Amino acid sequence: MARSGCFSAAATILRCVFTEPVRRAGRPMTRSRQYPTIRPDMTHSPDTIWFYAQTDPYAEFSNFAPYGVAMAGVYWPTVEHYFQAQKFHDARYREKIRRASTPKQAKGLGMTRDLPLRDDWDAVKDAIMLDALRVKFATHPVPRDLLLSTGQRPIVENAPGDGYWGCGAEGTGLNRLGQLLMQVRAELRAA
Repeated sequence: MARSGCFSAAATILRCVFTEPVRRAGRPMTRSRQYPTIRPDMTHSPDTIWFYAQTDPYAEFSNFAPYGVAMAGVYWPTVEHYFQAQKFHDARYREKIRRASTPKQAKGLGMTRDLPLRDDWDAVKDAIMLDALRVKFATHPVPRDLLLSTGQRPIVENAPGDGYWGCGAEGTGLNRLGQLLMQVRAELRAA
């Protein structure tokens, strides 16, 4: 799907309109959303797939999307619930995150620093995310088929507040979530 716009140095938001219907659970919908404009010095391909909010095309790629995962014999309502809980050793707190009513609430609980993060968090967080994404896309045909339909196009999480998992406010973030999604896509194709 073609979309105009992404980021500017001031993160100015401009309205853009999608040129194709959005595919959500097998039915077309038309959506529009605001995105920052692309800076001329950025290297994002024009066929880049952007995702972030639940009203976006490709919202199924979001960790907030309602596709649960069974990890180590426990069912998690979303990848976000699972990922946030894995930051902590405290089993009761992990369960509190698992039972959060929304992914946003789970993320908020995971952002607390009232409890210590596990010591190895920075070393293991990418592997934890990758494992959860593998399960999500292996389990649920709708996001799997959508991911496979993207061909070789680059995938970027349009998260202006997250320069690690997303592209960040300036569009120069690491985009680790997008990279892991492309890795899962390649693994699914090879299987």
